[in-house]
Amino acid sequence: MEHRVSARQPELARITPTRTIIGCRMRLRIGLKRLALAVSLVFLALIPSGAFAQEDITDKVRKNTPLARKIQDFCAAYCQGNKREGHLRAVSLRSLGNGRFRGVMTADLRNCQEMEEPFPVTVFDWTVRVRAEGVLDSSTCIFVVDAVTFHNDPYGLLEGALEDPKGQKVPVANCRRLLP
Repeated sequence: MEHRVSARQPELARITPTRTIIGCRMRLRIGLKRLALAVSLVFLALIPSGAFAQEDITDKVRKNTPLARKIQDFCAAYCQGNKREGHLRAVSLRSLGNGRFRGVMTADLRNCQEMEEPFPVTVFDWTVRVRAEGVLDSSTCIFVVDAVTFHNDPYGLLEGALEDPKGQKVPVANCRRLLP
């Protein structure tokens, strides 16, 4: 079947039903994406500015709790090598409301073996990053662990040193002095 095009309607000859449907669908998708973006921006504008803010309390934790020392002791017992080190990297809290706070702690556990004789050489050197997450209840000063993850633990040595920590309840002495 041939299409005959009159001189007055050359643009109509290029429009087929398939192109029209696809064009409408694409315009509809773009319109819906713009609408979703606009609605999201309106809701974000209505949320108080501090609602998602996490406050870094690392210095408070280092000064007022034995956590940094416990990380060093843990690494002295379980890390490998003669230059092993454990460091508290960061602790942050975010308010969940009703005196509850979402807490995230990261620590670095370095495993390093160096030799000086017959010449200086590093036999191995890797750092495992540990991330613990949970919820702190300020009325009871109990931190309930949700998850502990290990990054860069190639042999699973440190991960195997801990029992499954999920659900563990850890008392935090006088936790109110740490709160943002």
